[in-house]
Amino acid sequence: MLTSSDSTQLYEDELVFLRPHQSERVMLQFGKLLVIRNHQLQDTWETFDLTY
Repeated sequence: MLTSSDSTQLYEDELVFLRPHQSERVMLQFGKLLVIRNHQLQDTWETFDLTY
């Protein structure tokens, strides 16, 4: 979960980097990541693809 202040200015095409407290492999236990802005679902992202 990314939590920020309302004064944080994020714009389309900017990047947010995840620095997990646990191994990134834990992310594979979960489904899609939900992108929520202004209390509304904006997008969904797949978790890591291990087929590379």
